[in-house]
Amino acid sequence: MSYDIFISYSRKDTDVANRICEAFDKAGISYFIDRQDIGGGFEFPAILADAILGCKVVLFLASCNSYESKFTNAELTFAFNEKSKNAILPYIIDGSTMPTALRFIFSSINWRTIESHPIETVLVDDILNLLGTKVKRHPSVVAAGSGVGPQASTWCDMGLEAYERKDYAEAVKWYRKAADQGDAEAQRNLGDCYYWGEGVEQNCTEAVRWYRKAAEQGDVNAQYNLGNCCYMGKGTERDYVEAVKWYRRVAERGDVNAQYNLGNCYCWGKGVKRNYGEAVRWYLKAARQGDASAQYNLGCCYYEYEGVTKNCAEAYRWFRKAAKQGTIAVPGGGAEGVTRDYEKALRLFRRAAAQGDVNAQYDLGCCYCLGEDVEQSYVEAVKWFRKAAEQGSAIAQCDLGYCCEHGRGVGRDYAEAVKWYRMAANQGDGIAQFYLGLMFGSGRGVKKNKDVAKEWFRKSARNGCKAAKEFLALIGEGC
Repeated sequence: MSYDIFISYSRKDTDVANRICEAFDKAGISYFIDRQDIGGGFEFPAILADAILGCKVVLFLASCNSYESKFTNAELTFAFNEKSKNAILPYIIDGSTMPTALRFIFSSINWRTIESHPIETVLVDDILNLLGTKVKRHPSVVAAGSGVGPQASTWCDMGLEAYERKDYAEAVKWYRKAADQGDAEAQRNLGDCYYWGEGVEQNCTEAVRWYRKAAEQGDVNAQYNLGNCCYMGKGTERDYVEAVKWYRRVAERGDVNAQYNLGNCYCWGKGVKRNYGEAVRWYLKAARQGDASAQYNLGCCYYEYEGVTKNCAEAYRWFRKAAKQGTIAVPGGGAEGVTRDYEKALRLFRRAAAQGDVNAQYDLGCCYCLGEDVEQSYVEAVKWFRKAAEQGSAIAQCDLGYCCEHGRGVGRDYAEAVKWYRMAANQGDGIAQFYLGLMFGSGRGVKKNKDVAKEWFRKSARNGCKAAKEFLALIGEGC
């Protein structure tokens, strides 16, 4: 039997999986989910394999629980081997950071998070779009029991079609008919038309009136727009308290812009008592979703130790993320580049590395190795990799071993390479285990031993190294 979706998850995340199944049921999306633990004593049962082969999309519920599940790992491995990468959708459900191996595997895939893609609305629409089903509206924008009939929905859709044709006057006509019947999406769209003066004379007061009607029914976009109007005093009296109220509702559902704005309100004491700790909390949520302004402000908090312990290394990381996205809005209004503050953070970052911050040491080594933000220098890279490696950083040990093996920044020394690869491999670094296997297989820096090489390849493969899996498959060996 074929399914739209195969849901790969850990049994410990059953509550979230059940919410997703309920949402899929309402949207008419068929799915396969292993509720009876049919894996049993099998490594990878045929029934699961058939379900993956027969589905259109594999939805991986990424979490700390699923990262440690042998069944989800087996399902993902099988899916990657048998299906297109475009047919696999990672969905982070607990705010966790994926293990390095998974981030590598998913590097070319745009994964989602439960904060930015709420289950009942955005995730469902994403899935429908992936399945080729046209999506026009969220079912949730109409409040339960509102009594909005199908005719209002039809009028709203006619308004959407007219708007797409840029026939704004026609769109307003249909939006108004649907809005008068209580359709929340039409109310919000009508508010947009009044706000921007499309198809009707611009009138922000009228826009706010319609935004409020839709917002009170739960329309997320209307709630955000209403928050902005209250904050700026457009179409209504400036009211920061009211703005915070609406921003919070939207931010809690994962909207990145609302999270950033709410962080600003806490940072500047607008509508709430100034609280840098809360500002940092909301900036962090938005920053993790890639918002450059939130990343910059978060860097400022770490630099100025507002709401967090001063940490120049963390300040640098967030400044760097923001700077890579170009010109951004900075605290206090206006738009300007972040180069000056960014360079200052880089100097502080070097200071943190010199003072023994192992993460700063490794990251600084990467900067020199890749020539990012500094002139490329393998000698400097090796210097900082070695400092981090000597403090026990497995990833630094692996990279230092690679430099020793290939003579980058240091004289080529296979024995030294083996030494550092082994230290990282013994800590479970899958890449180092693969490299160590290659050293044993070739006899470089260590006595040649194919059996030991295969064992390191197996350990590497079990830790998610795709190259090791492919190598084992090539020589006819299993994990």
